[in-house]
This record gives sequence, structure tokens and C-alpha cells, in this order.
Amino acid sequence: MHSKPNLFNSSGSFTIFAHRFDHNGFRDKDQLGDCTENSRQALDRASRRILDHAASSSLRLGVEFDVQQFQGKGGDTDAVVVHDATFERVMPQDHPLSTRPISDFSRDEFNLVSLLRPTDSVVFLSDVLTHELGQINIELKRNVGVKTDRLVGAVVSQIKRSVSSGSQSVRSFIVSSFDHDLLQTFHEAYPEIPTAVLVNSAHSCLRGLNVNTDTFIRTVSPILTRCGSQTINVDLILAQPELISACHEAGLLINVFTARSLDQFEYVLKSGADGVFVDYFQACISHYNDLTDTEAN
Repeated sequence: MHSKPNLFNSSGSFTIFAHRFDHNGFRDKDQLGDCTENSRQALDRASRRILDHAASSSLRLGVEFDVQQFQGKGGDTDAVVVHDATFERVMPQDHPLSTRPISDFSRDEFNLVSLLRPTDSVVFLSDVLTHELGQINIELKRNVGVKTDRLVGAVVSQIKRSVSSGSQSVRSFIVSSFDHDLLQTFHEAYPEIPTAVLVNSAHSCLRGLNVNTDTFIRTVSPILTRCGSQTINVDLILAQPELISACHEAGLLINVFTARSLDQFEYVLKSGADGVFVDYFQACISHYNDLTDTEAN
């Protein structure tokens, strides 16, 4: 068993999340990575990586991905895994469906989507939750024209199904969102599932504030309370050691998004955060092991 101690934060453990699964650097048509973000192929890579990882008390692995509601028919309670409001960034620009809103698709129409890598395909939440994925961070995305309760209902239904089947446990999940009203609705519908409030330096809740440690904690505390959250996910700009320490003193866990290089990953690790979302999953796992070896010697 891999049992090297985590020397970088007070909790004794650290989580590396594969950001939009394990695509190894995908951004758009100019930076394709190894596969398309949030695709079935990136999901399968992440699952294999997590299964291959030795058990560890100090390093945990997980995935982060985005879900949206689509035009389900009848009793179709599922969500599609995609980040943007359209497929435009991840599809050839001349594809007739590239600019169509995700909320306008039916389930069958996702079969017509051709991603930038032709071998990649769209995946649904129900498919994701059959995989071994360690810690699972689901980010809720609300698009114009979609009722909040439809998306929340779909996510709640799929999580409950995976828990009842034994595929996942309640503690496997974190549900997060920049839309704090949406996150509150989810928490009220399924309070047993841990939630995380998403905040970046440009978020509306911080607009007009001279953000320091005290104002940040005062501002986010009521949001955390109504969303039932003990975890906050912040961007790299907010991820200052003083703020991270203050969050820990307030009894919060804090994860950071998104490390797109090993330098950014190492900065987050040494800042004392509890976890980080990364674009280069395997490289960051290897770098973590190298750093803990060095610190321990």
C-alpha cells in the first residue's frame, strides 16, 4: 500500500480531480489533448487511471465534470455531460449542430454530435455513475429555458439509483455550482449529498468588494449555510495561503480550480489546499509522488 504522508496541508490528505475527466490538456480545436473533455473516452481514461492507482491514505483521486439538462421525453430523468451552452468549442465549426443550445437536444440527437476527435462521443450522467471514479464532483450548469427542478430532479434520480445499486456511496459525491440558488435547490432535494460552493474572483457575490480574508469569509458564510456546504471551490486567483488557512480555521475544506501546468499544480499543493482540479491528471499524480518523496527525505 502506498502510505507516504501528505506534508502539505493540515488534513493529512489531498485530492487530485481530473478536470472534465482525463483528457490530458484539451481546450479547443487548437489544443486537442488526448481526447475531448467530458467525453466517454476521457471518462474511461480517468476510470482506468483511478483503478490503477495504489490505495493511499494521503492521496485521493477523483473526477470533476459538468452536467446539463436536455429535452428528455416522458420519464427520461438523465443529464448530459457537457460544459458550455453549446458544442461549438468541441465540434467542427461547420457542423450544423455546433451552435444549437444543449437544452434543445433530445437524447437521440446527441448521437448526431461529431466531436473534434471523431472517435470521441457524448456521455450521460447515468453512464458515468457506473464507473469506479473515486471522489465524484458533479458541477450543475443551468442554461436559459431549463427549469431548475428538472436538472436537479435528474441528478438526484441518477445519484440515488447509483447508491441503491451499490455502484457508488453517498460519500463518493460532491455536487457543486456557481449558481448558488441551483445548488440550494439540490441541497434541499437531497441533503445527504455533500455540496461545494463554487466561487471565482469575478463571481457576482464578490463584485465591488475589496476581497481580503475577512470579507471573503463573511461574504461566503451565508451562501455556504443555505447550500448546506462545508466545502468551497475557488479559482487560482483566490487560492492564497492566507485565505486557505482562514477557511480551514472556519471548519471548511477548500479545493482549487484549475491547474493547467505542473507549476500551478505545485503552487496549489503547497498552498495548503485540500484538493485541486487538473488538466493533466497522470502528470500531476506523478509530480505529487515525486514531491512527497522529496519532502519526506
